[in-house]
Amino acid sequence: YIYFSVILMLFMRKTILFISFLLLLVSCKSVKNYNAQIARLHPVSDLHRDVDKLYLQLQRHHPRLYQYTSKEVMDFKFDSLKKAITQPMDSRDFYKILAPVVSIVRQGHISVGSANKRYTRKEYKELKKQKFEFNDLDFDYADDKLWVINTKGNDSSAIGSEVIKIETDSVSKLIDVYKSRFSSDGYNTTLHNRAVGKYFSSFYFKAKGFQDSLQISFNNKDSVFTKTFKRILKE
Repeated sequence: YIYFSVILMLFMRKTILFISFLLLLVSCKSVKNYNAQIARLHPVSDLHRDVDKLYLQLQRHHPRLYQYTSKEVMDFKFDSLKKAITQPMDSRDFYKILAPVVSIVRQGHISVGSANKRYTRKEYKELKKQKFEFNDLDFDYADDKLWVINTKGNDSSAIGSEVIKIETDSVSKLIDVYKSRFSSDGYNTTLHNRAVGKYFSSFYFKAKGFQDSLQISFNNKDSVFTKTFKRILKE
């Protein structure tokens, strides 16, 4: 009886390990397939079909779709979007042109999410050991400028400074782009200004994807300086 129990226990342990191994393989393959799917160039016909499907879902399930934007205008916008898609593109580029069209619904609960790279458990575990210094910064958008108002890190030299450039991108242009990708209720602009400041890091990640470092230019009392923010090990 004791011998049988030991054998059974060993068998169960091997079975559990085998099942775990299979799940890990399936998970890794799923992540790999997903990343390949969003990175590949999708045919124009598929992109056109996705635009039609999205608009059809909005028409079927949104009770007041044309409350702020007329059906004629919305039909024109979605039709123009399809006509503008003449070349294959990946999922991220598709999101960039789709989100502004969806935002004309002008209802804050309607938005389109971007397709970002996924990670295996092993990769995610390694990433959890790191932090991106850029994400330590807290932003606010006021007076048509992006400000650093606080930091969760040890370096406070950027607090009170205006962010003027990230890598080669003008922050003012980035702000204009990000504002076009989500809706407020009606023609209210207060939400846009508040959200684009508070969630600037998230908007940047959605647009640019995973980054190991960023070079950012600041302006503080007419003094311009540049800092590099890196992905580092957590203390």
